[in-house]
Amino acid sequence: MPELDRPLLVVVDHVDGALTAPSAEVLTLARSLTTGPVSAVALETPDTGALGRYGAGTVYVPELGDLSPTVSAVAAEAVLAAVRQAGPAAVLLVSSFAGKELAARLAVALDSGAVVDATGVTVDGGALVASKVVLQGTWETTCEVTRGVPVIAVKPTVVEATAVDGAEAEVVAVPVEFSASARAVRVLSRTEHPRGRAPLGEARASSSAGGVWRATSPS
Repeated sequence: MPELDRPLLVVVDHVDGALTAPSAEVLTLARSLTTGPVSAVALETPDTGALGRYGAGTVYVPELGDLSPTVSAVAAEAVLAAVRQAGPAAVLLVSSFAGKELAARLAVALDSGAVVDATGVTVDGGALVASKVVLQGTWETTCEVTRGVPVIAVKPTVVEATAVDGAEAEVVAVPVEFSASARAVRVLSRTEHPRGRAPLGEARASSSAGGVWRATSPS
């Protein structure tokens, strides 16, 4: 596979302090696309050991103060500050509900473009090309962002996460000057409900019967 020689930045997610499986998949994909460094940006305390094992040499951690990364404007401005500090050739992230909104906000702020629900990313002529299925699976398309820093959100489970021998990622703090609109919303409380099965977005396969969905664990 042709490779870039420029840095890539991956927006990673954590649950209960642990790197999520989809984020490990996107880091694995990023490693396959470039001979340059792969870095991460985390909006919560990062699992530096896991990030290092999946190829991130550096993790940028925006300084959020008392703001919550669950507010989309806060997340977007925080990641944008990390992008400007890191100077990547492209930004990759997980194509979750929050990830797709973040991708759109980033593309607008960077005056570039975003591809979401990508099922693959390759290098063609020195540019990243994303593939995706549209129109209920009847069309397969390839997309290239032709201006600015591309933002590509990758669907979970389309890449097999593989670890490498790597040291813990180095943490770099990122100061952020948030806008008034980002500060306009405060999260007063947050309750996470226990999950007995794998999240649907992380499942390798799913089936339904009688209106009940069942997800198969990615492991």
